[in-house]
Amino acid sequence: MEKYYLAALAHYLGMAAPQKAATLAALFGSAQRAHQAGKGAVRRLGVSNALVEYYGSRYQENFPETLLAYCQDHKVNIITRNDACYPFLLQQIYGPPAVLYVQGKLPDNGPKFAIVGSRKATAYGLKAAKSFARVLAAADINIVSGGAYGIDGEAHRGALEGGNTTVVLGGGLAELYPPQHKKLFGEIRERGTLLTEYAPWEAPLAKYFPFRNRIIVGLCQGVLIVEAAQKSGAMLTANLALAENRDVYCLPGNIFSPTSQGTNGLIKEGARLVDAPEEIQADFSLPPKKTGVVKGREKSLFSSEPAGLNAQQKAVYNIIRSQEYITLEEIVIKVGLTIQSVSGILLELQLSGNIIQEKGNRFLAT
Repeated sequence: MEKYYLAALAHYLGMAAPQKAATLAALFGSAQRAHQAGKGAVRRLGVSNALVEYYGSRYQENFPETLLAYCQDHKVNIITRNDACYPFLLQQIYGPPAVLYVQGKLPDNGPKFAIVGSRKATAYGLKAAKSFARVLAAADINIVSGGAYGIDGEAHRGALEGGNTTVVLGGGLAELYPPQHKKLFGEIRERGTLLTEYAPWEAPLAKYFPFRNRIIVGLCQGVLIVEAAQKSGAMLTANLALAENRDVYCLPGNIFSPTSQGTNGLIKEGARLVDAPEEIQADFSLPPKKTGVVKGREKSLFSSEPAGLNAQQKAVYNIIRSQEYITLEEIVIKVGLTIQSVSGILLELQLSGNIIQEKGNRFLAT
């Protein structure tokens, strides 16, 4: 029962919990005694009046018992920093969570790797995130991300195809965010891990998401930034990774795309450019694993055009590959064919899955 009292203290302390929860419990000899002391307990820490009032506004005498009932009903495990299954790497960061709430598989100390990026990702980024995650997960690397729209979601989906994945939430387990990922979160709950430092009923507030990124970084040996604007949560994650001495990898992107400005900038500053998941896998000292998911080496993002194309199809495909989001009119000018011929070729390339058409009648190689 002691861990439920500690979780209650962490809940009352909010974002101060990583530094203060264990100290408060030690001051009173146990988390239970600290909880029983009520609002006045936190004054003993010599903290600000604002934190004292915040603690008091969240304090509930029966919170530990309510929490216990919820965890039993919903198969939630609470892990404290004194538990053997608390992730070792996470212990090493600045401000490790006082408690972790876990649904699904308990975390272990096996290899973990983060894949994060823009919520407003391009088709290029989504395909890359899913591909990298699938291959790395198939090599027994647990793929960690934040469950958000865009790159995060595709990384989780790819990981489920290949192996295991962990979602680090920016709120409680009773209010999963985004709600549109309910089905995805359900699959991960059954086959992977949902993890958060927030009590089940804590709403997914905007201020929590940057704070939770330290957990994504802390769990992992490295992080891949797939697409990121210059000012974004993914860039914050990259900076946290550098501060915690984690390896940072980046996927190169379109120089005209806002979602590539951050990643391309990181590459200029020394982050490692990668174009195939095996490059990351090699750094984990893990042998390539035959899984049936992929045959041989995953195709490099810089590989040649697909097989089976005729001369005109190859010409159009290579133009699209070299300039993302190109219009029909621009292709006609570059390839020197009639608009009717190019329209037909574009349809053939779409039907064969080699290109896709996005908004604004612009085309992108897959």
